[in-house]
Amino acid sequence: MKVKRTGLKPAYYDGIIARTLNRRISLKISKYLAGRNITPNQITVFSFLISVAGSALFLLNTYLATLIAGIIIQLHSIIDGCDGEIARLKFMESKFGAWLDGVLDRYADFIIIFCITLSISQTNWFYWIIGFLAAFASFIVAYTGDRYVAVYRRTYTSSSFAIPITRDMRLFLIFLGAVFNALAISLALIAVLGNAEGLRRIISLSGTRK
Repeated sequence: MKVKRTGLKPAYYDGIIARTLNRRISLKISKYLAGRNITPNQITVFSFLISVAGSALFLLNTYLATLIAGIIIQLHSIIDGCDGEIARLKFMESKFGAWLDGVLDRYADFIIIFCITLSISQTNWFYWIIGFLAAFASFIVAYTGDRYVAVYRRTYTSSSFAIPITRDMRLFLIFLGAVFNALAISLALIAVLGNAEGLRRIISLSGTRK
């Protein structure tokens, strides 16, 4: 059966980390995998499982485990772009594939932030509040982009004043937090910047009529 392109619109164009780092690596991986019997949905599921494995390592509460977890989470961020690349290279774009990718990304975001919060909250219960706000920010940034596509039928484009806190940046902040053993700061940045960006989008779009 011949699979055709669907012309599906992404919720966002690539963020700064995806453009400058992730795509440089993911495109090479995708070109290697394109000639093999691997489907985009298999890549999506594999990327999700990587995120779960990395998240579990945060619970060990050692610097080495945290460092490895951060590296795995960044690897997940890179591989997360491969499913779409392979879908386009092999003309296998599908509505289900786009839906599955978005759903598993939301599960991965929650699991990652929950495991980090569970780990760091052992020293201070206040980190539960920060973790909750970070999880909410991750959801609202993704949701506002997805709803924009559903309603306006085009990719969300931010103004020059937008806060760069899309998923690639959030995962990169977690990677940096793992490297510098400052995961609480990473979650705080995600919480503050993500919710600020969500509010900015509401205010920005409230003045439009189309």
